[in-house]
Amino acid sequence: MYSLGQVFDAHSEDMTDPSGKTIRVITSGAVRDVARILGTSPREAEISSLEAGIWPMRYERNRGTLGSGGQLRLLRSHAAVVGLGGLGGLAAELLVRAGIGKITVFDPDCYDETNLNRQLHSLADNLGESKRASTSARLRDIDPHVDVREYGEVAGLQDGTDKMAGVDIVLDCLDSVSDRLLLVEICRFLQVPMIHGAIAGYSGQIAVVHPGDRILEILYDSGGDTEQGIEVSTGNLGPTAATVASIQVSEAIKVLTGTGHLASGGVLLVDLYRGQFEKVPLA
Repeated sequence: MYSLGQVFDAHSEDMTDPSGKTIRVITSGAVRDVARILGTSPREAEISSLEAGIWPMRYERNRGTLGSGGQLRLLRSHAAVVGLGGLGGLAAELLVRAGIGKITVFDPDCYDETNLNRQLHSLADNLGESKRASTSARLRDIDPHVDVREYGEVAGLQDGTDKMAGVDIVLDCLDSVSDRLLLVEICRFLQVPMIHGAIAGYSGQIAVVHPGDRILEILYDSGGDTEQGIEVSTGNLGPTAATVASIQVSEAIKVLTGTGHLASGGVLLVDLYRGQFEKVPLA
C-alpha cells in the first residue's frame, strides 16, 4: 500500500519557474490519476497536492500573488454569478481560471446578435442558445474539475436563498434595478458579501457590498420606477464590460482569500472615456 506522499511523488515533477526557482508541480492529467488511486474527486486531489506542497500546474502562475493558502481558499470556495452578459460571462470565466472550486451561474436568456459586441461566450454560431448552458459548457472546457451549477431566473427571495445556499460570495452582473435590490436581500439573508458591477457606454461602477451595507439602496434610491440606467441610450461597450468584470473578480478573489484592500464602503467609478477611476464613499 502506497502512502499519500508516495502517490504524489510518483505523479508530480520538478519545474523551474520564471524566477529560476525549482518547484514541485502536478499536471491536470496526473491529478485525475491520483484521484482514481485515492478514490476521491480531482478537486480534492488538487487540494491534497497543494497541502503537500505540490502545485497543480494550471495554478502555478497564481503562486507568487496568492500563495498556497490563498489558492486553497479559492479551491474550497463557492461563488455565484447572477447574469451572464457582458459582465457575468467574463466574470465566471475569470473565477474558474483562478481556481474557484464551485460556481453557480444564473441567466434565463439566450444569445442574440446584439450580444456579439461584448459578451465573451456569444458567438456567430450559438445565437439563440441558452446563455447559462453555453457558459457552463465553456467553464467545464476550461477546467473539467470545477463543479458548475446553472439556473435560469431568481424568482423571489425564497427561491434565491434556496438556489444560493452554501455560496461564499455573489457577483451582481444584472441589468435591472429591482433584480439587483432583490439580490441584495438574498445576500443579506445568507450573510454573504456581494460584488456589484454595472456599465453604460465608457462608464462603470463596482462596489463590495457586505451583508449589513445599504450601498445599492443609496445608489438606486433616486431611480424611481426606472428599471435600467443610462445604458438604454449609451449602449454597452466591450472594453467597459471587460474592465468592470475584471475588477469585480479581483475584489471577489481578495474577499475569498482575505488579502488586499477592498473597494468597500462606497462605489468605485470607472470612466474609460477620460481614463479616470474614482472611489466615492457612501455612508
